[in-house]
Amino acid sequence: MYGENNPNRLIVEGIADRQAVLGVIRSHTDWPMHPRPLDQVPVFIYLGGGVSEILSETSMGVIMKIKSIRNLGVIVDANSDPHARYRSLRNRCLKWFPTIPEELDERGLIVENPDGQRFGAWIMPNNKDSGALETLLNELISNDSLYPRVDAFIDSVSSVQTIDDKYREKSLLYAWLAAQNPPTQDLNSAFAKRILDPVHPKLTAFVTWFLELYGLPRRTPTKP
Repeated sequence: MYGENNPNRLIVEGIADRQAVLGVIRSHTDWPMHPRPLDQVPVFIYLGGGVSEILSETSMGVIMKIKSIRNLGVIVDANSDPHARYRSLRNRCLKWFPTIPEELDERGLIVENPDGQRFGAWIMPNNKDSGALETLLNELISNDSLYPRVDAFIDSVSSVQTIDDKYREKSLLYAWLAAQNPPTQDLNSAFAKRILDPVHPKLTAFVTWFLELYGLPRRTPTKP
C-alpha cells in the first residue's frame, strides 16, 4: 500500500482538496513532482471521503492503530457550522489526544499525545467561519476583473438552473477557472501555472500550520 511507511499522513475529503494542498504547499517547501517510488513524498495524502466517514469511530480507530504514523493531519470543511464541526472532531479524537482544546485557534490545531504522536486539524476556510475549501480559494480571486462577470453569469444561470447555496462558491470558482486561458479544472495545475496564487496572503496561516505540523522546512517561493 502506498504511503504505509510514511510517518506524515494527511486526510482530506476529496480530490479537489488534495489538488489544492499540493498546489499551495509545493511553492513553500521541497516536494517532488513525480516521486520515485510513488510514496516518497513529504506527506502522504489520503482521500477520506465525507466528513462523517473521516470522523467515524471505525475510520479513526484504524488510522490510530498504524504505529508508523507520527504526524497526522485532517482537513475538513466547516460547511454551515464550524463550531459543531470542531466539536465532532474533538470528541472523536480525545481518546488519543487528550489535550485537544475546547476551542479551535484560528491558526489551526496542533497537539501531541504522550506517545509523541502529533495531530493537527484545519477546518476550511479559516477555522472560524462557515464555508469550505472553495470559500478560501474564491478569496484569492475576488479582486480579479473577471470575477464580477462570472458572478453575474452564475446569477443568470440560477434563473433556469437551480444552484443550491451550498454549491454557489464551488460554481463560482470552477466557472472562473473555465474562463482562463488556458482553462483548467485541476487546482494543482492552476496553482502551478499561477492562475491561482499559491503565495497569496490569505494562504499564509494555512501554510504555516501545515509546515509546522509536519516539521517541513520553509522555502522561499520562486517567481512564476
